[in-house]
Amino acid sequence: MNKFIEKQIIPETNIGLILKNKREDLGIDLKKVSRKLNISKDYLVMIENNRLDLLPEGVYGKKFFKKYAHFLNINKNYINDALEEMSLNKKHDPFSTRTTNKKDFLIFPKIARNIILIIIVLACFLYLSLYAKRIFSPPEITIFYPENNLSIKEKSIIVSGNVKDEAEIKINNELILTDENGDFQKEVNLKSGANNITISAQKKYSKEMFINRYILVE
Repeated sequence: MNKFIEKQIIPETNIGLILKNKREDLGIDLKKVSRKLNISKDYLVMIENNRLDLLPEGVYGKKFFKKYAHFLNINKNYINDALEEMSLNKKHDPFSTRTTNKKDFLIFPKIARNIILIIIVLACFLYLSLYAKRIFSPPEITIFYPENNLSIKEKSIIVSGNVKDEAEIKINNELILTDENGDFQKEVNLKSGANNITISAQKKYSKEMFINRYILVE
C-alpha cells in the first residue's frame, strides 16, 4: 500500500517560497546563483524568505528580485504581483521601522540645507545687530516746549518733553526725574538777553544726545 504524502500548498502571495522551491528543484546552490547574477547571497535569502521589504529601496531592490525571478524562469504574473506588493509594503507597513542614517540625510538636497543654514545665520546676525543698535544708539528725545529761537518777556520758562528707552535726562547738566511714560518738565530761570537751554539724554551704554533751545528774554 502506497503511503499518502500530503503535498504542501504554497500560497500564491509567498513568492519567496516559490523561488526557493524552484531553485531547489533545479538543484542550484544559492552561492552559485549569487555568483552568476552578481547579487549578494544575503539579498537572495531575503527574497526566498519573502522579506521583500528588507531589500534596498528604489530600483535596486526590484532589480534584484526581477533578475532572480527571470533566472529561475518564474511566471511573469507572479513577478508583477510581487513587485506591486513590495511597493505597497514600503509605503504602508506601520511595523516596518528604519533608522535614519547618514545616507538618508544626504538625500535631502545640499543646496536646500545650505540655504536654510544661511537664513538662520543671517537671522541671528540681524537680531544681534538690532539688539546692539538698541543698546548703543542715543535715546530719542521729544521737546514739547519751548520751541527754538523763542522770544519772551518772562524770567523763567517750563521746559517739558519726553524721552524713550528709560534714558537719563538732564537740563543744563541738572538731572531731571521722569514719570513712568518718560515725560519730564522743569522750570528754568532765565536772564535778560540770550539764553541757551541744553537738554541731554543718555542710556546706560549709549552716546549722549543733545538738544538746544535758544531763548531771548526782552
